[in-house]
Amino acid sequence: MTRSPRPVLLAAALLPLGACGGGDRAPVHDTPLRDPVQLSATADVDGKRYAFSGLGECHHTTDASIYELPAAMWTARLDAGAGDLAYVNLTLWQPKAAPEVQVSLGLTAGGRTHEIATVKGAPPHGSGVGRVEPAGPGGALHVDGTDAEGRHVRLQVDCSRFTELVAEGG
Repeated sequence: MTRSPRPVLLAAALLPLGACGGGDRAPVHDTPLRDPVQLSATADVDGKRYAFSGLGECHHTTDASIYELPAAMWTARLDAGAGDLAYVNLTLWQPKAAPEVQVSLGLTAGGRTHEIATVKGAPPHGSGVGRVEPAGPGGALHVDGTDAEGRHVRLQVDCSRFTELVAEGG
């Protein structure tokens, strides 16, 4: 049986800010990986480099919406639990009617949590730009910005493949 495509409605569900806290507070991460893929991530925070390689999540859909605005969406999530780059929750939104990629990022590196949110309709945190580089079944997600506390954050997540994101309950 073929299902008709339905837009994936995600607004606050993938915004990492509520779950990550800010500054020195530890993020809350207890969600198991769904559809794990091999990924690697490199973060530069104020000139210090952090890296991770292992299993995480990478999803993509062209049929999502953010605050009722149709958009393509890419997500990457890793939860190493320990280590220099312990946690990343990244969502990049490409609204169908706007040229800029909107960013929602929570990342814990070196024991400190950093947040960037440029999604229109949500409270802003810091500033930044996102970029997607497709490559075969996967690709790279990039963020270059400043967190809410003024720290320069640059992140690249290389996903071996993107899995289809399925709407909750659908």
